[in-house]
Amino acid sequence: HATAIEIHQARAPFTADGIKYPAGTRILYAAQPFRPHLKDMMERQRYPKRDAYPGGPPEAPYDMAGWTFPLQMGVSAVPVVSPFKADARLLNRLAPPASEIAGEARGSWWLVRNERNDDFALLNRLHRRGTPVFIATAAFNHQGRPWPPGTLLFAGLNRADLETLLEGKAVQAVGSRKRPEVAVQRLHPVKIGLYQPWTASMDEGWTRLVLEQHDFPYTTLHDADVRAGAEVLRRRVDVILLPSASRLLKGVAKDAIPPQYTGGLGKAGVAALQQFTEAGGTVVASDRACNLLIDHFNLPVKNLVKGKKKEEFYCAGSLVRIVADPKHPLAFGFPKRGAGFFTRSQAFEIEKDALPSPKKKKAGAAISGVRQTEPAKRYATTAPVHYAETLLLLSGFLHKPEVIAGKPAIVDIAYGRGRVVLLGFRTQHRAQPHGTFRLLFNALVRPGMKKADLPK
Repeated sequence: HATAIEIHQARAPFTADGIKYPAGTRILYAAQPFRPHLKDMMERQRYPKRDAYPGGPPEAPYDMAGWTFPLQMGVSAVPVVSPFKADARLLNRLAPPASEIAGEARGSWWLVRNERNDDFALLNRLHRRGTPVFIATAAFNHQGRPWPPGTLLFAGLNRADLETLLEGKAVQAVGSRKRPEVAVQRLHPVKIGLYQPWTASMDEGWTRLVLEQHDFPYTTLHDADVRAGAEVLRRRVDVILLPSASRLLKGVAKDAIPPQYTGGLGKAGVAALQQFTEAGGTVVASDRACNLLIDHFNLPVKNLVKGKKKEEFYCAGSLVRIVADPKHPLAFGFPKRGAGFFTRSQAFEIEKDALPSPKKKKAGAAISGVRQTEPAKRYATTAPVHYAETLLLLSGFLHKPEVIAGKPAIVDIAYGRGRVVLLGFRTQHRAQPHGTFRLLFNALVRPGMKKADLPK
């Protein structure tokens, strides 16, 4: 609507291209004044195949080549080829979706499937209220209905209290007087530290916006805060988020700006991050920031695209298919297949000795310096999200897809008593790909998961 696109809504069920659609379906007719813009936003982009010269490398785009909105938002949009008829009305305004509360009005337990981004806003509001929240660690059935891993469960609120907490958000909550029988962990509030480098990072600014839109409290950390040491960091935060940025280690040159803004994290900052993690903290790195941890934490991970020339691999900005394990805590609530925004991003390879095995102890080595020399196999590593093995490119341009096909896109590493999470692509790129926000959110709330049972 903000760009003059006309949107209709079906008043009754209808059929298009042999598929039946229910009343309430949104219809975007292509016969409208801003048809080119509509097609540009909704259709998949296919960058033309043109060689720089006969037999030479392909002519590659400089910047974004694929941005299809439905793929970024994680919603289903079906193109219709044949003419069809539907009883539909033009919408003058689009009201945001409302929350839905079902089940017992006086239910002692509330269940939320935790498949919507707004579910995290509810979680954060419950934490502020002091309400204990639990998360299902496996799928279960309750009162004849299946519930997925990651389902949120809480009690102690009546319907009016819940409606107040859900104001402005779109959450589906089901009440039940019966206590669910399910394995859970309790979700404790997590203190988040968002690193803000003095080398300006647009990604850090977009990250702040996304966190604030979903009611995540956070503390901004600068170079001096990190260099203050692991003990200071542990008192202030539980998880540190490193946004995608360059020159994290060296920062701004000393002769460029006042000294308090120069130097980057430095060796002292990297050592503090290591000690923070080994002592039980979590460090989450986004896109380019992953290289800092791979290079200096002696992780059992290799970045397969680092240093690649354009002729060897290139993707300036496109949507690629990703495959997730919804049973893994970092992928709770995410569909098995989705779309990730790859913009000069990363792909990984895990050393075989680091893969989980019941015969090996999942423990990390002691941290003492900027780079560790302990065997990498000491760090138990999993990859809850991979790039698809086939049909990888969804929209845009991707040269040499075989370089990343089937490779880990997100890596989870047990590091001492803490964890390192590598997000190979920007899950919150420019605050647009709502479909992958939860991959970041899961990484932020996971440190708060502690063993517990549902109260009786």
